Amino acid sequence: MENNKVSIIIPVYNVEHLLDKCVNSIIEQTHKNTEIILVNDGSTDNSKQVCNILADKYNFIKVIHQENAGQSAARNTGLKFITGNYLMFIDSDDWIELNMIETLLNYLKKYDAQVVECDLAYSNLNETLVPFDEEKHKVKIETRIDALKRIIKNQRFSVCVRMYTRSVSDGIKFVVGKNAPDVYFTSEVFNRAKKNVYLQYPFYNYYYNPASVTKKPYTLKKLDSLDAALYIEKNIKDDNIELKKTVASNLLYASTYHYKYINYYAHLDPDWKIRNRLKKLIDTNYFGDDTHAFGVKAAKYLPVKLFSFILSINKVRRRLTIR
Repeated sequence: MENNKVSIIIPVYNVEHLLDKCVNSIIEQTHKNTEIILVNDGSTDNSKQVCNILADKYNFIKVIHQENAGQSAARNTGLKFITGNYLMFIDSDDWIELNMIETLLNYLKKYDAQVVECDLAYSNLNETLVPFDEEKHKVKIETRIDALKRIIKNQRFSVCVRMYTRSVSDGIKFVVGKNAPDVYFTSEVFNRAKKNVYLQYPFYNYYYNPASVTKKPYTLKKLDSLDAALYIEKNIKDDNIELKKTVASNLLYASTYHYKYINYYAHLDPDWKIRNRLKKLIDTNYFGDDTHAFGVKAAKYLPVKLFSFILSINKVRRRLTIR
């Protein structure tokens, strides 16, 4: 008999008031053959106790407690304990629609795919959705090339909106200590996957609390997202011209984004080394395209110090929209 078990890894950190909703959305799924792996990543609130209560109540819930090491390390810990043939990741403050697992698994099998993907909704705790209907909500069958072009172009790297076969994800780990770890994992998966099913319906609910959103100042740590774009450029190799252009465009826009903000926060780059490096990346990956934003064109054609001077003029800053 085929192993239809779906292993679901949930990193847990200080979410005592939201974890029940997340886990219950899995417990109440129409597909019942699941295992939930809660990795308590050194929570300082009552999340540890909540995890233990859930594991005591349900025999398909495993709990691992570890010292705080970050989301990527927690996911890697969870990967050591999976026993299912299918894999999902859910963040502990989010929740999923009650037929998500059954629907994704059915489409994965129907089309003999290695990955199936859905949309997500930015939700509050009380919103409900119109039920999924294949005739109303589009289903796309994508080759590896088509999936990569769409994912890179739209920055759809989140691992939480996908179900993976064990075979396509086996051995892939999350990069620890970097921002944008999902980029690395997803890129590696789609270096292997030959077919992706994309369901254009938000089965995944991302908990969005506008009150908690604050604008943080730019720091050099944010350059991790540039490293992720460089990783894509280095590791996704294919002769497809459109995919090459998509990869180059992704690196171009990432470089220009950071070029802009390093100039806003010039004290982070007193010797101009970072800006000169970014300018080289922009020049290397720029391709003739009238659709480029004004800021991208300015970054390409203006000398480094002139670009920096222009950004210091408040009236011009508003025009230099990169993304």
